[in-house]
Amino acid sequence: STGFSIGGVSPVAHATKLVTLMDAELQRFGTVWAAAGHPHGVFAATPAQLQQLTHAPWSDVVELT
Repeated sequence: STGFSIGGVSPVAHATKLVTLMDAELQRFGTVWAAAGHPHGVFAATPAQLQQLTHAPWSDVVELT
């Protein structure tokens, strides 16, 4: 659905429109690393920058125990 290979699914520039969610727990980190469309390619961003790129809503995706 994304047009990217497994292990390199980028959070942006998908081949088709997808629902994307931002895990609210990512806000704990100063820098996050996202796949850049290839299993060996990543890019650094702050959680806020990544949210701006994706326009994804913050969501409770994981449950911390």
